[in-house]
Amino acid sequence: MLQQTNTCIRRQHGAALLIFMLALVGVLLSGFLSRLNSSSSNFQREQSAHSALLQAKEALIGFAATYRDTHPTQAFGFLPCPDTDNDGVSDSCGLTDVSLGGRLPWKTLGLPPLRDNSTNCLWYVVSGRSKDNPKTAVFNWDTLGQLILQDASGSVMTGA
Repeated sequence: MLQQTNTCIRRQHGAALLIFMLALVGVLLSGFLSRLNSSSSNFQREQSAHSALLQAKEALIGFAATYRDTHPTQAFGFLPCPDTDNDGVSDSCGLTDVSLGGRLPWKTLGLPPLRDNSTNCLWYVVSGRSKDNPKTAVFNWDTLGQLILQDASGSVMTGA
């Protein structure tokens, strides 16, 4: 009888190890699958933001390219002022030749409300020389912009 009990105990130790290994594999597999699901979700958000930026870019180029069609006495190339009160409509741009930032004027551009991958409305900055109201004194093909892009250390990446 004693020998039969020892045999059962040995079999149980092996079964417990097998159950433990299966549980460990299950936990690791679920962690791996949840990471894959999270990566897929992040990819979808990035794609959505990329699509929103492309739509905004195309609408702004279209606005500038057709500006003279809607304003016959003006040159091509002017851009709308930013939306500063979050209603989607271009607002007053303040002083001549002063750059201004705000939200993308999506209603003015005939777009749906566009959002980034954090679901925030898109930000938009227009150079003081490119804005449509008030206009700069001289605006032609070689008019320089006024925006300067700097990295985190303050080094100028582009602009003057």
